[in-house]
Amino acid sequence: MQLVKNKKFEDLYKDSKLRHNLGYYPIPEDSCGSVAIDIGCNNGCFLGSFAQFFSKIHAYEANYFLVQKLKEKFSQDHISIYHNAVSDEDNKKLKLLSHESMEDGSFAIEKSNVRPDWEGQDFVCEVESISLNSIMEKAGGHVGYMKIDCETSEYELLMGKDLRNIDYIALELHDQLGYNRYNELYDFICKTHLANQPSNFTEHRHQEILFKNKNK
Repeated sequence: MQLVKNKKFEDLYKDSKLRHNLGYYPIPEDSCGSVAIDIGCNNGCFLGSFAQFFSKIHAYEANYFLVQKLKEKFSQDHISIYHNAVSDEDNKKLKLLSHESMEDGSFAIEKSNVRPDWEGQDFVCEVESISLNSIMEKAGGHVGYMKIDCETSEYELLMGKDLRNIDYIALELHDQLGYNRYNELYDFICKTHLANQPSNFTEHRHQEILFKNKNK
């Protein structure tokens, strides 16, 4: 698939260093040694902090320029880094938009959200989509720990999907989804997993939640 990139960001990332930006991702002891998925790997802070805890990590990032830097930094055999954006199906060509803050972790796929934080912002690159089903297949069918921070695309990735073969989901739930979708996704995950905190939708605040599989 031919993908377009914005040269402005190519120049921007050429000499820039990877910033440190890591959310709250507790690692349960019984997930150590398992296969992990890092969705929205951003600057690689999760990889840098927790790679040693897992037997294998598949990391997904929509920003092409970050992916190139991450591949230079992380050369361990058990880490695989993919240039994909998560979505509800495979092989869609999507557009990644910057955020007015210009923070790497705030870039998002162009789509409709209740709070339009990315409207009118610069185009970064095109990216091919990947579905949860394909992510699970690549990982061997079972995942011990899935970390997700993908700027509202968590809804398309998880909603209505089979989550039974994921032991732990460490999710940053974004308020830009709006009250209805925010709570709909939370309630859906709770059908198969137990949350470490209740849903607490608050405008202009995200919620970092650890879900544990009910059969774990």
